[in-house]
Amino acid sequence: PMNPRSVVFVLGSADPEMRAIRWILGKTGYRYAYANRFGRRCNSSNAYNADELTKHIKDEQQIVWVECRSPKFVEGRDIIVDHHHVGDPGYDAPPDQFWEGSSVGQVGKLIDRCSPELLLTAASDHCLSAAMRGECKGIDPDELMNWRITARASMGDMQPWLLKRMISRAVDRIESLPRIQFGGVQIVDGTFDATPELRDAAAVAGVPILTTRKGPTGNVKVGLYGARPDLVTAWMDAMKESDFVQQTYGNPFREYAGAILTIEASNRLVVANRPNQKI
Repeated sequence: PMNPRSVVFVLGSADPEMRAIRWILGKTGYRYAYANRFGRRCNSSNAYNADELTKHIKDEQQIVWVECRSPKFVEGRDIIVDHHHVGDPGYDAPPDQFWEGSSVGQVGKLIDRCSPELLLTAASDHCLSAAMRGECKGIDPDELMNWRITARASMGDMQPWLLKRMISRAVDRIESLPRIQFGGVQIVDGTFDATPELRDAAAVAGVPILTTRKGPTGNVKVGLYGARPDLVTAWMDAMKESDFVQQTYGNPFREYAGAILTIEASNRLVVANRPNQKI
């Protein structure tokens, strides 16, 4: 493992995985800083455009960037821990390599730490749908969902039983939602449906799903979750070729993708779906 005195981990946006990373770093005596943007801790939309760190880092210290970047980042000198973008160490890790693929697993390997709870954290974050289908060795799907409910409820200041009930209601809702045929596969159409927790419910039900949410700028984001890698790739290609999509992102190996629609397309869709339900 690394020498705790010679390395600083820079942590991006807060989520259960990042919380677990912060916990193991604290327990093992490693220093960490947060990536900030405009004086506040980064969120998932600006973590790669951080403008400052919460601690001063000496020139001789090794920096490990965990799902974030700032102008301080130096290619070839610094270590990257991530699985979101092409070229990241964990980007193309399939479900049976979920520990190596996840950010918590990459940190665990750097500092020589692993535990049953950290393995659940890794499977939950790296490839939830595949893990719920039993494709992550040593991970029990029921135990995984129970852990995930507890972790997410803790972050959201919510009672776990309430989140569990919301997910089970969403599982029931999925049965009545329409299906879209794409690439010879049926995908649940959860777009513009206001039922909370559809994404986790789809993982429990073992079905791929499309969902929508409206971003702060008014652009609608369409998300595809739990689809096999070839289907995710085909969907991303179709989105890139369309004239109503502003940006696409995703990772086929982790079975998710997203498309941010143009503001014109977003406004048309919102108006068209207003009689149904809000996003």
